[in-house]
Amino acid sequence: MRNPVGLENLEMWLKKQPLGKGYCYGNSGTCLLHQFYSAMGMPIQKMFGEEWHDITDGVHNLDPILNDIAVKQPHTFGCALERTQEVFER
Repeated sequence: MRNPVGLENLEMWLKKQPLGKGYCYGNSGTCLLHQFYSAMGMPIQKMFGEEWHDITDGVHNLDPILNDIAVKQPHTFGCALERTQEVFER
Protein backbone atom coordinates (compact mmCIF):
# COMPACT_ATOMS: atom_id res chain seq x y z
CA MET A 1 0.00 0.00 0.00
CA ARG A 2 1.37 3.41 -0.96
CA ASN A 3 1.97 5.89 1.85
CA PRO A 4 -0.67 8.62 1.41
CA VAL A 5 1.81 11.24 2.61
CA GLY A 6 4.87 9.84 0.84
CA LEU A 7 7.20 11.60 -1.54
CA GLU A 8 5.41 10.40 -4.68
CA ASN A 9 2.09 11.79 -3.51
CA LEU A 10 3.73 15.05 -2.47
CA GLU A 11 5.05 15.45 -5.99
CA MET A 12 1.65 14.75 -7.55
CA TRP A 13 -0.08 17.14 -5.13
CA LEU A 14 2.45 19.92 -5.72
CA LYS A 15 1.94 19.66 -9.49
CA LYS A 16 -1.71 20.62 -8.91
CA GLN A 17 -0.91 23.70 -6.80
CA PRO A 18 -0.35 27.25 -8.09
CA LEU A 19 3.43 27.11 -8.52
CA GLY A 20 3.99 30.77 -7.63
CA LYS A 21 1.90 30.61 -4.46
CA GLY A 22 3.80 30.88 -1.21
CA TYR A 23 3.40 29.07 2.07
CA CYS A 24 4.52 29.92 5.59
CA TYR A 25 6.69 27.17 7.05
CA GLY A 26 6.38 28.59 10.57
CA ASN A 27 2.57 28.67 10.60
CA SER A 28 1.07 25.27 11.32
CA GLY A 29 -2.14 25.95 9.39
CA THR A 30 -0.55 27.32 6.23
CA CYS A 31 2.68 25.37 6.06
CA LEU A 32 3.30 23.18 3.05
CA LEU A 33 3.09 19.86 4.86
CA HIS A 34 -0.02 20.77 6.87
CA GLN A 35 -1.82 21.64 3.63
CA PHE A 36 -0.53 18.45 1.98
CA TYR A 37 -1.48 16.18 4.90
CA SER A 38 -4.95 17.74 5.04
CA ALA A 39 -5.42 17.25 1.31
CA MET A 40 -4.45 13.58 1.66
CA GLY A 41 -7.13 13.09 4.32
CA MET A 42 -4.81 12.76 7.29
CA PRO A 43 -6.49 13.64 10.61
CA ILE A 44 -4.06 16.48 11.31
CA GLN A 45 -4.61 19.00 14.07
CA LYS A 46 -1.25 20.80 14.17
CA MET A 47 2.26 20.43 12.86
CA PHE A 48 5.63 21.27 14.31
CA GLY A 49 9.09 21.04 12.73
CA GLU A 50 9.62 17.31 13.08
CA GLU A 51 6.25 15.98 14.18
CA TRP A 52 2.52 16.29 13.64
CA HIS A 53 -0.42 15.84 15.99
CA ASP A 54 -3.60 14.12 14.94
CA ILE A 55 -7.08 15.13 16.04
CA THR A 56 -6.80 12.94 19.16
CA ASP A 57 -3.49 14.70 19.95
CA GLY A 58 -1.49 11.62 19.07
CA VAL A 59 2.06 12.55 18.06
CA HIS A 60 3.65 11.26 14.84
CA ASN A 61 7.11 11.80 13.38
CA LEU A 62 7.44 13.60 10.08
CA ASP A 63 9.50 12.07 7.30
CA PRO A 64 12.76 14.08 7.51
CA ILE A 65 12.96 14.26 3.71
CA LEU A 66 9.53 15.88 3.51
CA ASN A 67 10.43 18.32 6.27
CA ASP A 68 13.68 19.19 4.49
CA ILE A 69 11.74 19.97 1.30
CA ALA A 70 9.31 22.20 3.20
CA VAL A 71 11.82 24.10 5.35
CA LYS A 72 14.14 25.20 2.54
CA GLN A 73 13.56 28.53 0.85
CA PRO A 74 12.09 29.93 -1.26
CA HIS A 75 8.75 28.90 0.22
CA THR A 76 6.65 28.51 -2.92
CA PHE A 77 4.89 25.42 -4.20
CA GLY A 78 6.91 25.56 -7.41
CA CYS A 79 10.25 25.62 -5.59
CA ALA A 80 9.07 22.82 -3.29
CA LEU A 81 8.17 20.81 -6.39
CA GLU A 82 11.68 21.35 -7.76
CA ARG A 83 13.21 20.19 -4.47
CA THR A 84 10.95 17.12 -4.48
CA GLN A 85 12.01 16.22 -8.01
CA GLU A 86 15.67 16.68 -7.04
CA VAL A 87 15.24 13.98 -4.38
CA PHE A 88 14.12 11.53 -7.10
CA GLU A 89 17.20 12.41 -9.17
CA ARG A 90 19.64 11.47 -6.39
